Amino acid sequence: MRPAKRHILAAVALTFCMAAQASFIDSGNGTPARPYRITSADDLVEFAGEVSWGNTFRGRYVVLDTDLDMSLYEDFAPIGVCGDEAATSTSFEGTFDGLFHTISGLTILDTVTGEATGLFASIDNGGTVCNLHMGADCYISGDGNTGMVAGRVWDGDIIFCSNDGRAEGRTRTGGIAGDMRGGLIYGCCNHGQVQTTEAGAGGIVGRADGTIAIYGCYNSGHVTSRRAGACGGIAAMAYTRVDFAACYNAGRISGRYSEAFEISPAPIASDIPELIWTGTMEGCCYDTALSGDVSQNGAVAMTTARLSSAEGIDYLNESLPALDRQASVLDYPYEDTVYRRAPQAYGSTLPILGWELRSSSPIDEIESDLHPRLDIRGTMVRAADGSTISAWSPTGRLVDRGTSLTLPQGFYIIEGQKVLIR
Repeated sequence: MRPAKRHILAAVALTFCMAAQASFIDSGNGTPARPYRITSADDLVEFAGEVSWGNTFRGRYVVLDTDLDMSLYEDFAPIGVCGDEAATSTSFEGTFDGLFHTISGLTILDTVTGEATGLFASIDNGGTVCNLHMGADCYISGDGNTGMVAGRVWDGDIIFCSNDGRAEGRTRTGGIAGDMRGGLIYGCCNHGQVQTTEAGAGGIVGRADGTIAIYGCYNSGHVTSRRAGACGGIAAMAYTRVDFAACYNAGRISGRYSEAFEISPAPIASDIPELIWTGTMEGCCYDTALSGDVSQNGAVAMTTARLSSAEGIDYLNESLPALDRQASVLDYPYEDTVYRRAPQAYGSTLPILGWELRSSSPIDEIESDLHPRLDIRGTMVRAADGSTISAWSPTGRLVDRGTSLTLPQGFYIIEGQKVLIR
């Protein structure tokens, strides 16, 4: 299939429109010491056009210097163009470091090409995306190979990325990546909704097929496949050498058993045929109360209390392989790379990854001992004393204000507290 022409045309138009403006390319030389710096939504659009036109940024570093609100761009063209093979794709091959910033308000609607849809359409040749958060108001819809961070990864890494937004596709759709052919997904988490009209919805990745490691990842979002077949908390489909370690699921898995293919929804990986999957599953577990009516051979079933306890956290960390590469321009302290108990302000006691406490949003400036009490019941939040409260997005946008708030799934700042609504 030929790359989508509209992506190329969009890149052409944006390149000409911004020709007179200062380019983010002028902000550095692409080395770790002087990376290219994205400081605005316009810069991100220009970056997407650069990659779509063939600048792979191979061996170069691009950093996100600030939180971005992309809501003014109604039809953002993904970064790169994915073909039906790696050779026919225009892929990102450098390192994109989000510096723990958030992209919010991003909408991508691409149900035509069938190849790949995501913030990054295609990643190859060791390309890396790290330290990035996709906000709760992000929405990406595609045909096949749809992911919030990447549509398709031919050969690359996604490290310390999270998603609160909503991903929808026909098949092979994930909260982080749609289709993975080789590489590493490390320390990533999904809190958003993932849905496919057919089978193939995965909390982290839709389909993983190749030599792939998925380590230290968890899902707390609702994962749904409307048709019978593959539907998994971490991966919907895992073929060939896909290794899972220290992953857990605490999100509802809504799928149906496929009699034709004998595939059941599962909390870790759904479609892992014995004759095709040669990988391993070590130190993985799932919350029996939150995952729904699913089970997994090779993973431990736990109560919420056990998973949230020191025993549950130790179980995950004991099986978590050390991160063996320094992709970021930042240094990762050990405590950033392992599971920890969530602080009270999260509204949940389930394990989180240490780097999640390193968010770049204004919540870092809030004194933890000044949190007022909140009454949180499902998606409804109110102050214990009945006073008016305000809910803000992690990027500082007012979401709602009142004495009683009903909020979509995601993270919010409510009266100084970071609250996770499930």
